[in-house]
Amino acid sequence: MSTAAVTEAATVLQDRVDVLLDRLADRVVSAPQPGTKQWLTEFRRPSLSPQERRAVRSAILVAAGLIPPPVRGTPGRRSKLVNPAQLAMF
Repeated sequence: MSTAAVTEAATVLQDRVDVLLDRLADRVVSAPQPGTKQWLTEFRRPSLSPQERRAVRSAILVAAGLIPPPVRGTPGRRSKLVNPAQLAMF
């Protein structure tokens, strides 16, 4: 098995998954059928920002079990202030 062949196959897979995710993301946000007049109108004026498209794609991947859900920390939690006198012995 050639390393170059494996690398090429992986690249093709990544490209195909990327295209499939775009199509699924469009379906999720109820995009019109490609090629229709409505689609051409909206294609010239994208309805999703790049950040929104990434969020939809990530949600699809999580739902499919292909990536783990994002880890979210507790916002606003901060450690207590340390008294410098407590560290004097160190």
